[in-house]
Amino acid sequence: MEWIRHLEESILQERYGSQDANCQSMPFCIELCAWHSPKWPNNMKDIYDKLKDPITKKFVDPLLYAIEKSDCHLAVCIGAQYSSENFQKFISEYTFEDLTEGIYEKLEQLEQLEQPKSSENYNVQLPEPKENALTNIDKSIEVTIKAKGKEKETTRYYRVYNIYNEKEGKNHIILNTFAPGSNHHPAQKFWDFEKKLLTAINHL
Repeated sequence: MEWIRHLEESILQERYGSQDANCQSMPFCIELCAWHSPKWPNNMKDIYDKLKDPITKKFVDPLLYAIEKSDCHLAVCIGAQYSSENFQKFISEYTFEDLTEGIYEKLEQLEQLEQPKSSENYNVQLPEPKENALTNIDKSIEVTIKAKGKEKETTRYYRVYNIYNEKEGKNHIILNTFAPGSNHHPAQKFWDFEKKLLTAINHL
């Protein structure tokens, strides 16, 4: 809840120049678990053929509706997400855009990649996608933080997608984040970077 509140207040500050500390946000959550075992032959084809209609009806449509009706007009997704080509199959009536590279360029234009005046040392880059045993992972913004006085670095990845409804002229922004070996939300030391990331998303 603290992480969601941080995102909400950052967006309100960026868009409206103020933030409502007393806002009562009601996060909306759907968990979709698709079986990705490489031992299941043609697993994505099977999922698509058998589950396309229920996934669209019970996951995609409610998700897009929730984004439109939310104060932030943003959905967050935690966990490693494989090639977006798989997800695009379920939203064929919309335009699916990977905005990650554009967001990174906007961060550079806004000069937001300078070292922050805090106890953390940020290293932000856009590495080339790595070959995965299942598929190619989409290009991500890699954020590495090394806290003062500590040797261990913490790395986290961010991706930004947009599902565009051309007929209604609506954008549906999805912020995906994950850390290797973890499905937890970002620790507070990443929040300063996330504020800059949300600024870049808003400007783009």
